[in-house]
Amino acid sequence: MTDPDTHNMTAQDAAPPAEERGGGGRQLIEALICLSLAVILFRAFQVEGYMISTGSMAPTLFGFHKRVVCPSCRFPFAVGDVIDKHDTAQSAADETDDARKPSHSSEPAFCPNCGQGPIDISTVPRSQGDQLLVHKHAFLMASPRRWEVAVFRNPYKPAQAYVKRVVGLPGELLQVIDGDVYVGGEICRKNLTTQRAMRIPVYDDSFRPDDDVGWQDRWTTEPARISWNATAEGFQLDANQTDATGADIQELAWVQYRHWVRGRKREQRPRLSPVADVYGYNRADGMPAGHTIRDLMISATVQIQGGHGEFIMQMTDGDNTVSCVIDPTQREVRLMCGQPEKIVRRCPLTKEYLDSGKPIHLEVSLFDRQALVTLNGQLPFEPWPFPDSSGLVSPSTSPVRFGARGLNVGVSEVKLFRDVFYTRGRGVNAIEQPYQLGDNEYFVLGDNSPVSLDSRSWSDGALSGRLFIGKPFLVHLPSKPGKVRFGKRDAYFRVPDFSRIRYIR
Repeated sequence: MTDPDTHNMTAQDAAPPAEERGGGGRQLIEALICLSLAVILFRAFQVEGYMISTGSMAPTLFGFHKRVVCPSCRFPFAVGDVIDKHDTAQSAADETDDARKPSHSSEPAFCPNCGQGPIDISTVPRSQGDQLLVHKHAFLMASPRRWEVAVFRNPYKPAQAYVKRVVGLPGELLQVIDGDVYVGGEICRKNLTTQRAMRIPVYDDSFRPDDDVGWQDRWTTEPARISWNATAEGFQLDANQTDATGADIQELAWVQYRHWVRGRKREQRPRLSPVADVYGYNRADGMPAGHTIRDLMISATVQIQGGHGEFIMQMTDGDNTVSCVIDPTQREVRLMCGQPEKIVRRCPLTKEYLDSGKPIHLEVSLFDRQALVTLNGQLPFEPWPFPDSSGLVSPSTSPVRFGARGLNVGVSEVKLFRDVFYTRGRGVNAIEQPYQLGDNEYFVLGDNSPVSLDSRSWSDGALSGRLFIGKPFLVHLPSKPGKVRFGKRDAYFRVPDFSRIRYIR
């Protein structure tokens, strides 16, 4: 019921006293002052902000860069816009401020997804580097761990801050071999969280080029009596197919990935090649890279819509072949390795995976000589490590395929990733022979290995623990160029880019 006194209230009755109105404004000002003081104190004692200027940690973290959209496949990617050549040509002691100034180079870009290029980006505006919030006391409470991102003082210019990834710990005997980190002769393996943080996109089929004469489809169906159909979302298999006698066809139907690489000139045809350590961020890396990659990860959404059979995701690193089998009939998921194949891991499938039509997000990786599987983001069983090969391994040009039989199944959101491949750098430390770390000494490397200036190239590869500033945990206040047109001229300004706010793993 409405209070009648409320209707009888006049404007004069509703207006607060002048002192009270002034008090409200004063309270707001006091609150803002207190908040500002709290932020200043928090930053002084707990958190500090840093902005990245170079691309030595790309694509994990960006320096000054340009945001590019491929004209062929529409894949968005970043291209570095600083002069990074000093990172590999000179030691830290010789770096100059010129290495951090924006580049006005007219070098084109190449799409890391479909290989389209050269792409003219001379008119694309520059974006600022990632701004990091750094927990300054993180390493006082716990020592840096392997694969952790850290901010530290340049050993040769203490006033200059670097950000790299910790790969070697105090007292370890470390060496970089074939792109991987070894300690005491044993490979250092990454867990699931680290793999996701470090993986680099190779090909996202959601950005499949259309009407491009220079493009060769990378996912293709293999000829068989029963085959998959390509759809706008991915691929679909109908198990309700029969042969000439009317019997159900139970053979496996496969979709194979082939790593076709574009020709750099219009008259050149695409060619098959193993996956390589190409960085779309590095303009000079638009040309084919010199290191082939065997550490790959595939992710896809699998939707089993009915039938009685199995779905298989199969991968090879050129030496080891593994198959992840999702078997709704047997109500289990299996990991199979070797020739002939044998079951090395298995786990029952719960009801959430058996409900017909419910999507399953599947990941299979062969990073660091181990097979790792996830279903809907969870590990159904422990990763399966396999030994290093005894000789040279030639990575395959067709490293992954998926197939099924007896099922109605759809596959979408298919993405292929690779691991970081650590290059030689200047080859000073931990390349030709193992490098011994002392007490409170660490070995640090950049994710963008071809351009990173790090422990491989310093005159002394060991980073003293006393030089650590803290652990970056958040990319905050990211921005992108906004544009306003005045007559015939364009003016650019910074606008928030909330899509780039993220935690750092």
